[in-house]
Amino acid sequence: MPGSPESNDSKTTFHKGPNPGAALLACLAFGVALSLVQSPAVLALTAAGFLVLSLRVEGRRFRNEIPLLVLALIVFLAHLLFGGHPIREALRPSGEIALRLLALVYVTRWAARAVLPG
Repeated sequence: MPGSPESNDSKTTFHKGPNPGAALLACLAFGVALSLVQSPAVLALTAAGFLVLSLRVEGRRFRNEIPLLVLALIVFLAHLLFGGHPIREALRPSGEIALRLLALVYVTRWAARAVLPG
């Protein structure tokens, strides 16, 4: 009988797991929310967590991340030293910028491997 579960005529397959489009929208919403966070602790924990997740999904080693971490340090120092504010006042905003950069990069890398199909 057409439409029954035993029918060979029905070629409908059901995707198991979350819908990739919905998962990407959730990642986009998370990225926007992460852009608004101003707590260095939350940004650092998010960056570290997604660093671990992206390394696990990609099968890479931590030492391969050193160039990206150096780049974040350069961004931090550039904003700290050349931002036009006293160093003491620029310390927190500089840290937030560098940590936000790392968190968003690692969220994007994780989402590209874990959420997107194939």
